[in-house]
Parts: sequence; structure tokens; C-alpha cells
Amino acid sequence: MTSLRSKITGMFFGVAIGDALGKPVETFSKSKIDKTFGRITKYESSKYHKWFDGDEIGTITDDTQLTIAVAESIIESNGLNMDSIAKWHVDALSVTDAGWGNSTRLAVKNLQSGINWSNSAIKGENYGVGNGVAMKVSPISAYYVIKSIQKNDYNLILDNVTDFLVKFNNMTHLNHVSLKSTGTMFSAFSYCLAENNEFNPHLMSESCFLYSCLNQHKSNDNYELSLSKDNLSSRIYDLFKNYKAYSESDIIEKYNGGGCYCYDSIPFSLYFFLKNPNSIDSLFEVVSSGGDTDSNGSMVGGLLGALNGVEIFPQYLIDGLKDKEQIYSLANRFCDVLGVD
Repeated sequence: MTSLRSKITGMFFGVAIGDALGKPVETFSKSKIDKTFGRITKYESSKYHKWFDGDEIGTITDDTQLTIAVAESIIESNGLNMDSIAKWHVDALSVTDAGWGNSTRLAVKNLQSGINWSNSAIKGENYGVGNGVAMKVSPISAYYVIKSIQKNDYNLILDNVTDFLVKFNNMTHLNHVSLKSTGTMFSAFSYCLAENNEFNPHLMSESCFLYSCLNQHKSNDNYELSLSKDNLSSRIYDLFKNYKAYSESDIIEKYNGGGCYCYDSIPFSLYFFLKNPNSIDSLFEVVSSGGDTDSNGSMVGGLLGALNGVEIFPQYLIDGLKDKEQIYSLANRFCDVLGVD
């Protein structure tokens, strides 16, 4: 049986490892990746990337940076506190906004200027449709799973999480497509962290589909809806029902090359995880398939670690990560503060 501490440590390392593997090829097509590097199985140079040229090999992007911000807030508060989460996002912005999505960047600049987190997101249907919340939700999953285990109450997640996910999502992404994707990934991480028997895609699918149907249930007057592209729930349902029949090329075509929009990135990433939930190959395949490779890699890597523990990752990927010591420290402090053995 994999310990919960190993799963949480694996989740944080998986986010960072997937992020760093995908960073040098973010926005590349699969064919461009094939020509430039071949299959991605190690940290590569970012010298071919217009945003990251000059960065060291094995470094992270905003996916890990903001996941760390959420986790540090939970450690600081010994719980979930939106004021603290907002503060840690502002602190992260002061370090760098390299690679940040526009919705997140503009919202956190509003926070920086003194606007409260309840009003910081940019309104409009062209904002908030990216995966910038879904990719950093894993520490919230870990918090709720820990508390559910400690209280021996697995209804705790369903009973309490929805209100908080709405607040968390709306701080930067005032769009129900983002909320649905955040709920989907929250559910996926929660299942993987809590599961200690054989992986059951049917159980995971039921929960993920339920959360993919999340909608704004309060403050509708403050919510900008982009209904024209709201097919995430149907895509999640189709994916879990038919993923075994789909080829990699099917998925690349079906989900627009794994781009950063929620309705592409989330099912795209889940496909590669579902095909190989107990193998590092799922991570290598998703970052080699193009699109938003750092975010997709961070989500698949995080799920792999959450399900299998930190032992799933080859030592060379842990050792090659420039932020290795920070991730170890973060995971240990997170577990210690929340009472994980």
C-alpha cells in the first residue's frame, strides 16, 4: 500500500517534473517535437523556444509556481483561506509572470493593485477559458482528502468543496468552462490520492463527470458565461466511455492538438493518463504530443504521482529538477502541518 505522504510528495513532484519536461516544447505541434527532439523522456534545452530561451534545463513554469503558491497558502493557514491564496499569487507575480496566461496575469495585477479577490477576474467571454486554474488545483484536492481520511467522512468533499471551488476559480477565471475543468481535475486528483486499491477508471469517471457539470450556483449576476464552447461535460463523458478505442492521433485531432483551452487540455491530458495510469510512459507521451505541453504534463505528472506515489518517477527526473529541494521541503511541510504520517 502506498502511503499518503508518498502520494502527496509524488503529486507535487509530478506537477514539477511534467511541467519541466513540457516547458521546452510548449505550443509546439507533435510533428515539430518529433523533428526537434523525438520522444521526450528527459529534460531538454529551451533554446528553440521564444519565451524560455536561455533558461536552465530542468526548470519549471507557472504551472508549478502557482501550484506552490496554493500549497504555501494552505500551509500558512492550516486550511483554505482565499485572502491567503490571493496574497501568495501576488507574491508569485513579484517573482515572475513568465508563461502566465493572460487571464491569470491580469487578475493577479488587479489583486496587486488592491482589488479584492472576489472582484479581481477580468470579465468577458474571451477571458477565463484557459486551464490556468485546473492546473493548480491539486493542493486543494490533497487538503480535502486528508481531512476526509482524518474525519473518516468521505462525504466531506461533496458537502463542502463546491463553494470553495467557485471562489477559487472566480479569482482569476470568471467563466463556467474553467469552473467545470477545475472541478474535473479536483475530482481526478482526489480520486488518485484516496485510491489504494487497483485503479478503477469507472469510479474515477463517475466523479469526474459529476464535477465537470459544476455550474455557478450563486452570484449568477457576476458571472460571464461562454456557452458557445461549453462542451466540456460531454467531452469528459465521451472520453471515459470511449478512450480505449481512441488512438493518439484521434485525440490530437479531436482536442485541437492539446491546446490550453479547458475543453481541449483537460480531456487531452486525462486520455494519456487513463491509457497508462501506472506508467511513466503516460507522461512521456503527453509531453511529446504537442500543445500546452507544460500544463498538460503537470496535470498528468501530478495524477501519476498522486496515484502511485513518488516512486513512479525515475531518479534522474527527480535529480535533474532544479527545484528538487524546494519540492521536497514543500511536500514535507504540507504533510507535517496537515498531520499526515
